[in-house]
Parts: sequence; structure tokens; C-alpha cells
Amino acid sequence: MSRAVVDKTASSEIAAERRRQILAAAAVCFGRRGFHAATMPEICAEAGLSPGTVYRYFRSKDDLIEALVEQDRAESLAMLESLAAAPDILAAIGAGIAETLAAVRDPGEAAVYVEIGAEAARNPRVAAIVRRHEESVTGALAMLLRRAQGRGEIAADLDPRLAAEVIAALIDGLITRKALAPDVDLLNYAPLAQRMIEDLLRPSPKRSSA
Repeated sequence: MSRAVVDKTASSEIAAERRRQILAAAAVCFGRRGFHAATMPEICAEAGLSPGTVYRYFRSKDDLIEALVEQDRAESLAMLESLAAAPDILAAIGAGIAETLAAVRDPGEAAVYVEIGAEAARNPRVAAIVRRHEESVTGALAMLLRRAQGRGEIAADLDPRLAAEVIAALIDGLITRKALAPDVDLLNYAPLAQRMIEDLLRPSPKRSSA
């Protein structure tokens, strides 16, 4: 490997780490102070980086929100891709729900989630970003359910798209609850959430013969 390639790789890794560092700081500030109250200087201070460094990667708070949403989208799609190869789709979806809820241990993370949704209600650019995220992730889940339906693994009379939206809404609601009640441990809800989703998706003789 040439020195130029090594240097380029190292530079890319440093840039990726800087982006992660800045996004983590932005999430802390947005969760603590809200999107509008948080300032770029506060985010710079939280990240421990100079304003010049931060602005090299993100020009505005809207850019930071876009990157946070994209980061969440990539993680969600990666998880759904891993579920696609599971031998038991119902168990895999249940495990995915538990994994998602387990990831929201910090009330600040839940607050950021709610904050981005609130900003989407009044900021057209953020609304478009969030809609793209929702369409991408919900569409991928609907495709996963449609394929499982074709294999007879979930109820044949379900609309996969609507089922995917209900699952997404359940998760959204629980994360919002965490933001409103910080002491709540979302993992306490995981078994019941899994049971509800399995009951929704599972084929039954009665439904099959209807």
C-alpha cells in the first residue's frame, strides 16, 4: 500500500471520528437545552473542538440534525438487514425491539428524539429529512414483513406497510415516554411490546381460515 493511500485512509478515519465526536456533543446539547436554546459555541465546547473545526464539518444546527437522523437511519437499516437472515422472524423482530429500547438508556437520547420530531413539525427542511428517514426505515421493515408473509411466517391478512407503521409508532411512543419520565427503564416494556407485536404478526388458524 502506498504512502498516499495510507495517508488518505488515516485522514478519512480522523474525519469520521471528528464527525462522531461533534454529533455526540450536539446530541448532548440538544437533549439538555433543546434545539433552539442550544448554540453552536456550546456544541463546540462540549465537543472540545474549535469553532473552525466544527464548522468544517457542519455549517449549522440543521446540518447537525440531518446527520443525527442519517446516523439513526443507517443503524436502523443495518439492524433490519440482520433480521432478514434470521430463521425465526417473529423472534428476530422481538429481539430487534428489545435492542432498540435498550439503546435508549439515557433520558437525553430520548429528549433528542422528541426534540427532532418537534422541530420537524415547524421546520420544512427538518420535516423533509425526518420523512425520508421514516420512509426508508418503515419501507425496509414493510419489505421484511412482506417477504416473511410470502413464506407463511406472519399472518396473510395483514397489510405489511400498516403493520410496519404500527411497530414504528409503538417504538416512537415508548421513546417519548422515556423523555417525559426519565426514570423509566424502557427494557421493562420490552417483553410486553414483543408480545403485542408477535400477537399482531403471528398467523393463527382462525385468521387463516377467515
